Amino acid sequence: MYTKEQYEEAIKLRKQGFTYLEIAKKLNLKTINAVRGWTTKGQLPQGRFLNPNFNRLSIELAYILGVIEGDGYIELKETKGHIGLTVKDKDFAQFFKKQLEKWAKVPVYFRQRKNTKHYVTTLYSLRAARFLNNFDIISIKECNNKIKSSFLKGFFDAEGGVSGSNLNTPKTATRFISVFNSNKKLIFFMKNLIESLGIRIQNIDHRTGTGFNKKGINYRIRIGGKENLEKFRDKVGFSIKRKNLKLKDVLESYTYNWWNPEERKTAIKMSKDNRYRNQQGKINNVLIAEYLNKIFHKNIPIRNHRSVSSFIRREKIKRF
Repeated sequence: MYTKEQYEEAIKLRKQGFTYLEIAKKLNLKTINAVRGWTTKGQLPQGRFLNPNFNRLSIELAYILGVIEGDGYIELKETKGHIGLTVKDKDFAQFFKKQLEKWAKVPVYFRQRKNTKHYVTTLYSLRAARFLNNFDIISIKECNNKIKSSFLKGFFDAEGGVSGSNLNTPKTATRFISVFNSNKKLIFFMKNLIESLGIRIQNIDHRTGTGFNKKGINYRIRIGGKENLEKFRDKVGFSIKRKNLKLKDVLESYTYNWWNPEERKTAIKMSKDNRYRNQQGKINNVLIAEYLNKIFHKNIPIRNHRSVSSFIRREKIKRF
């Protein structure tokens, strides 16, 4: 791997009249071919000239590190190296490219694989690959919240997802954000970072037979509850559109309103009708739910008829 300093010094020595062999010896280079290429053919070192501040932990570098802990990868050989990402989400691949370019200040390549729906982002640089490969992510826990958030964003873009089902029936709805990884130590490191941002972890569980470790275990972090999901959206978030849309649907389901004005008027009228009350004068929520289902096609699950009761309480309808 050649450095910018070696390149510049070689150009300087050549202008002073030194031979290729003399320059190679002075700069501890194994071959004169590199010197000849730099000084006569206008070639640049294959390692490329990275941003002078590439080793400073920035928001862009934190995001890149997060992705690499997930779907991203580093490939190293003796004289070559590159960082890459191959995914189906075009916006994810493009965002990763943008962060790499901001961080390294060198060209980053983006393409779609032929006959597939996968997009590939690649940065060719031995120096960058070695640096990222040897970076100790533990230092991130001492950084400010912006760095922590960016690192988590990269990791959740790569390994995370949003789950939301039965969103129109609050009692049976499933709403949470999760992230998987087979590295238990990494999962608990992520947990500590998430909690340091004031986001509460619902739980950590595991599945056998799906992981890449010796035991085949995949560990999962779950984040649940409206407040924590909102905090995640505001403090971490995703760069991937489909994940953001899913999270938006999940959060909106917390305020889903079954009742339009006509339905509201009908429910209130029925709650005052003795035919929809039992012998003790209490409102029969099941009868009201059945009636609303019939005339408005609302499909209120009878086992969740309490939604009728809670609505009536909010409207402060008098109970006899």
